[in-house]
Amino acid sequence: MKQLTLIDKAFLLKKTEIFRSLDLDYLLTLAEKLQPITVEQKQKIITKGTEATRLFIIVSGTVAIMQPDGELEAKELSENGYFGDRALFAQQAHDYTAVALTNCALFSLHASHIFALIEQSPTLAINLLQLYSKKNSPQ
Repeated sequence: MKQLTLIDKAFLLKKTEIFRSLDLDYLLTLAEKLQPITVEQKQKIITKGTEATRLFIIVSGTVAIMQPDGELEAKELSENGYFGDRALFAQQAHDYTAVALTNCALFSLHASHIFALIEQSPTLAINLLQLYSKKNSPQ
């Protein structure tokens, strides 16, 4: 993965729906905590049943979210997509497996850093509520 500056990481976060509404100060705080991960094609990133401790943000590549029976959940995520949030915020084990469809560059963000920011930023808490109400509302 190409080495990104702190400001590059902050702007990457700004493009991610979950962090879009945050001010630059908060984004820079989170950007400092991002851990780069390189994943090869067909490698599992999240395995169903494992403890949720991290949120993943896709820098490049494509990730498939798979149902427990191995079927695609009709969800392929690519650049600026994120996953791992559902189980993380529910404080449950993952209920799906995430697999790299291509070679991927990701950033991971530990739950403790996200929860610390939520305590500091009511904007993030409201943004999360809005995102989850959209995701879970009948279409």
